[in-house]
Amino acid sequence: MRKVLGIALVAAVAVVGRADRAAPDPAVDTVLRMKVIAAAMEAEAGETDPYPGSPGVFQAVTALRAALAPERRSYLADGKDAWGRPLLYWTGGRRMVLLSYGADGQPDRTYDLFAPWVGVPEGPTAPDPNADLLIVDHEVWRGPGSSKDRLRWAMADLRSVGTAIESYSVDFSHYLAATDGVQPTDTVASELEPVYIKRLPRTDPWGNPYLIWSSPAEGYALVSYGSDGQPEYPYSTWTLPQWSTLYAPETGQTGRDLVFFTGGFVQWPAGVEARP
Repeated sequence: MRKVLGIALVAAVAVVGRADRAAPDPAVDTVLRMKVIAAAMEAEAGETDPYPGSPGVFQAVTALRAALAPERRSYLADGKDAWGRPLLYWTGGRRMVLLSYGADGQPDRTYDLFAPWVGVPEGPTAPDPNADLLIVDHEVWRGPGSSKDRLRWAMADLRSVGTAIESYSVDFSHYLAATDGVQPTDTVASELEPVYIKRLPRTDPWGNPYLIWSSPAEGYALVSYGSDGQPEYPYSTWTLPQWSTLYAPETGQTGRDLVFFTGGFVQWPAGVEARP
C-alpha cells in the first residue's frame, strides 16, 4: 500500500511540474495542486488510518501541516489555489474532500458537513471559471474539462450503470423492474446501491438527469440528452422495438443524445470510443 501511494504522489508532483511549464489556466492549475495534496493525504492515511485532521469540519489545508510526516509536509506548498485563496480540507475519518471556491472565491452551495460531496453534480465545470472545484478522496469530483471530456465522462457514467445492471441480472436472472417510459436513474438506486455500484450516477456533466428504461425480461436503456439537454426521440413512448433498432453510432453533430442499450452504446459522439 505504501509503495503504491508513494508512486501516486510522485506522479502527481510530476504532472504539476509539466503543467507549470505549460502555463495551465487557473482551474487546471488548482486541480493539479489539489491532486498533489490529495496524494499526500492518501499516503498519510495509508500509514495512520484514518485521514489526519479534525473530523467533520472544513479547515485550511495548511492546518494539516503538523499532522503530516515531515517528508510529506512540503507537498502542501502554500496551501492555496491558483487565485491565492486557501484550499479547504474536510475528513470524515475514512473519506476526504478538498475544495476550492473557484475564480470568484464564493461557495456555490452550503456543503453538508456529514458528506460534503452529496448533491454536488459530478463532472467537468468548464466553461464556468467561478465553479467550485472538488476532489473526493483522490478523485476529481468537479473540475475543468473540455467538451470531449464531458462526453467521455457521461459515457463512463452510463457504462458504469450498465455494468451494475448486468451484475444485478446475473444474480436475479432478470433485469430491473419495469419503468414507466424513461425515468431518472435515481428511481432504481435502491436496487443497485451499494451492492452493484457504490454510488449510482444521477446527473450528467451538463446538469441533466441520466434516464433509464427497463423491462425485466427484455433489457434496459440508458440515456443522456447531451450538451443541448434536449431529447432527440420520444423516449417516453418507446418500448423494446424502438430501443433495439436504434443504431446511430459516431454522430458528428453536437448535442446529440448518448444512448446505451443492454450492454453497449447504440448512439455516441464521433471521436470518442464507444468501448473503454
